[in-house]
Amino acid sequence: AFKNPLPVPEKWYHIDVYPAFSVWGYEIRSDRDVPGFTVMEKVDKGGFQCSVRDHLPDGELLPFVKLSVTTAPLYEANTNYFISDYDLRTKSSRTCQLKSDDQGRLKIDLNGSRHEVGINGKAARPNITIAGLSVGGDNIARNGRNTELRIGLINKGNAKGRDISVKLTSVKNLAMVIKSEADYGLLDTGRIYESKSPLVFMVPSDSVEIVRFRLDISDKQGNNWSDLFEVPLYRNDLPEIRDFEIADGRVVTVAREGIDEETATLGKGNGDGIANPGESIVLLVRENGKLRRTFLTSGSPYVNPGGINVRMSDNWGNYDHVGGSAKYSVPLISSDCPDGQIIVFTGEYWLPDYPNHIIMRGTMKIKVTGKDITPPVMQWCRVEGDNVIRVSVFDGSAVTSVKAKLVNKASPDRILDFELNDQGNSGDITASDNVFSCTVPEQRFGIYTIGITASDSRGNILSAAAPGEFILH
Repeated sequence: AFKNPLPVPEKWYHIDVYPAFSVWGYEIRSDRDVPGFTVMEKVDKGGFQCSVRDHLPDGELLPFVKLSVTTAPLYEANTNYFISDYDLRTKSSRTCQLKSDDQGRLKIDLNGSRHEVGINGKAARPNITIAGLSVGGDNIARNGRNTELRIGLINKGNAKGRDISVKLTSVKNLAMVIKSEADYGLLDTGRIYESKSPLVFMVPSDSVEIVRFRLDISDKQGNNWSDLFEVPLYRNDLPEIRDFEIADGRVVTVAREGIDEETATLGKGNGDGIANPGESIVLLVRENGKLRRTFLTSGSPYVNPGGINVRMSDNWGNYDHVGGSAKYSVPLISSDCPDGQIIVFTGEYWLPDYPNHIIMRGTMKIKVTGKDITPPVMQWCRVEGDNVIRVSVFDGSAVTSVKAKLVNKASPDRILDFELNDQGNSGDITASDNVFSCTVPEQRFGIYTIGITASDSRGNILSAAAPGEFILH
């Protein structure tokens, strides 16, 4: 295989756990020092999509990560190319001009957000690709029923796309495509467009959990593009789970590692066992006398606002001796959630049956009441070698202020106070990514503890000590 390698694919996809790697002649480098995945999608001569996430497939984006992509030598040497970069997270776009090196490579600097990048030469032509998709109803596709699919297209070329139309096909014929064609009309550059009418499909088998589609895109000038994408599916006949509890900052005893138990505080909130706006909750199913944490999916717009998606692991290695890890979710309820709102989750949890794992699924309904009295949540705090403090803080509403108080361990009377920002300046890498930063002026070398104070738009205030000790110089 090494002596006779496969030909380079015309379009390829790759996911890597390493901060730096090489694939198909491309060099990807980043400063990521936290667990995560770099995702390269739809890579060809016309561009690519890339992102950095903390878990797959829908984990939080990590925009604070600096990323550079050096292409394979696909382009004319020492030639200017026009780069379009659309940030799908912030829905912002930028264009720039880059010159290829002596080998015909281009080096494109990005961050860990989800970027759709177009690489265009002097010749003006459109370049159409999928920028997002949504399914109708509760935003969840289910087996055995018609599902409306709306696909967002973006033109990352340097000319308008005219008379754009698409055709949808199922790659392995697992889905019946009921309405396969749609028109988009005119697509200007740097914007996302949805079709005038949805596509429709149905998967009759209740054993199919994911289906792959191919979308062929064309215009009347003879240009053609194609993309592949997947849609996860959930059974339409899942039972409703009624025997469950809500952990919202409560101390509870739950199952751990399959057959053991632990007592821990789960979720963030007032701990009354009732879902309120602004709380982060864990849903616990009672099964065989034990409470079991659940992995959750919901199409509600009031769940995980702003791309927050916290997922935790319960490692079953001591039980199954192979390192299986049961995932569970900590969904955040939006502060804007109306009083009395019913939110439906599709839940999954594991039961032990050595040496097997039994996967149980069902739906759970919660009623959200009250108002947001939960302060922001601090995920982590770090001090980097260039004296930059970074603090990850999120909330069900906007975080309006984050402050850090630094106390020198050797001289506790030496206290430094700083206001942190999430505006992409003064040490902050990326605006509006829930990572607040500031650059501390040069200090005499010392070890410090850090206290964090954060407030949200509802007036709730967090006051907490960042775990660990930090060095400033």
